Amino acid sequence: MQRRLAESEEQYRSLVETSRFGVIITHIMGIIYANQASLTILGIKSLDPVKSLLLSELVTQDSKKYLSILFDKTVEKDQSVSGFQVIRPDGTIRTLEIRSSPISVKGEICIQNSFFDVIKRKELENAISLTNKKLNLISNLIRHDVLNKLSALDISFDLLRDQSS
Repeated sequence: MQRRLAESEEQYRSLVETSRFGVIITHIMGIIYANQASLTILGIKSLDPVKSLLLSELVTQDSKKYLSILFDKTVEKDQSVSGFQVIRPDGTIRTLEIRSSPISVKGEICIQNSFFDVIKRKELENAISLTNKKLNLISNLIRHDVLNKLSALDISFDLLRDQSS
């Protein structure tokens, strides 16, 4: 039983450490764990400065007001999904989608936050939106041009009809 528990813990640790998603475990006192992907996403070089940080110190002012709501919602509903903006040490702001769920660490209720940077998705959404606007403009221009030609043909048919009568 102990061996299986140790294997399970090692599999979990390996999964979290090699994940492309950021994983941070937070306690009311701050961040108690951060995997390498989270450090990369947050633009932080090592784990040491993270351990002394509160999650609220990493997010923008607008996102701070949602942190306590996120904590309460996560504990009550067992999981929540939110969007947050974080400020990296270089000053860049990144939008993250965070999935949070409560876990127990040494008998204490903590929150496991897994997240990813949605900037690429936002860039693609903006590109798709711009392309759709361009396609609508082209469609409107073509429709307008076709309607003008049809109107000219209609007038020509009316003139031909009048001349033949």
